[in-house]
Amino acid sequence: MVARKQPAKQCGANTADMQKSRGTRSESCLDLHRLAEFVERERDSNPIHPHTSNQSGQVTDLIGSRTICWHTQRMPQPPEPNDLKALLPAPVEAVLSTRAPSGESTLPDIERAALAAMQPKRRHEFIHGRTCARAALSMLDLPDQAIPVGTRREPVWPDGIVGSISHCGSLAAAAVARRQDLGALGIDLESDHPLDQALLTMICRAEEIERLQASSQPLLNAKLIFSAKESIYKCIWPTLRHFVDFQDVGIRMDTVAGTFAPLHWTDSLPNAVIQPIAGRYLLRNGWIMTAAWIPHPMNGCS
Repeated sequence: MVARKQPAKQCGANTADMQKSRGTRSESCLDLHRLAEFVERERDSNPIHPHTSNQSGQVTDLIGSRTICWHTQRMPQPPEPNDLKALLPAPVEAVLSTRAPSGESTLPDIERAALAAMQPKRRHEFIHGRTCARAALSMLDLPDQAIPVGTRREPVWPDGIVGSISHCGSLAAAAVARRQDLGALGIDLESDHPLDQALLTMICRAEEIERLQASSQPLLNAKLIFSAKESIYKCIWPTLRHFVDFQDVGIRMDTVAGTFAPLHWTDSLPNAVIQPIAGRYLLRNGWIMTAAWIPHPMNGCS
């Protein structure tokens, strides 16, 4: 997996896109195909859980021996915009949308040009995400402006701004803050369908799997870990701008507070970048939402 703000996480990511953004490592080709197929399948499917609207889902403590459970009511509607805002620290402005603009006419020229190489579904996601991003920037009293595509397909934010875009199924979201208020930021949206068993050892480190085995819904909790790591990788991408594998970071989760943070990381990741990261998560109406951020501005963040 590559640390990124937006590359390859997109709902329409295909195998070729995933391999391009993650890098080419022949020993992991099968895993890459499995991951790409999983992402494609999950984000093409109906994100609302198929169970009845009044059934409660349950996520069990990931810490280990304790059995602390928390619940989410599975309802046939998307989360509220304030649900995303509640995950984020005060300096952040966020927009969550369930309805994309009907066409590309609202996009600035530089963004419209980027659509040429995209498949229809990816174009829809791009328009939806960029529309959310501009709305979030307006909440910082910034003028309407383009958000170009970077060399690794990440959003290029205006000077002095950190931000992140995510989309999955019918949802799109963006979160932004001024760099003077926040060092870095990443968000992720996923359906709460359990993680594919075949991907478990690719996504989770050994100690994470051990904790998952003590929970009542290990593959759902593994999906939560997947999303949390996505948010972390988006958060650190502007600083590192190099390949980061799922195995390079292990996270701990506090299921009482609804928070997560890096617990273990490899020597390739600087302590000064990883150690300050804070994160929160929420399950709501069949969705997983995660957010990670570095609280204070850091040298090297862009």
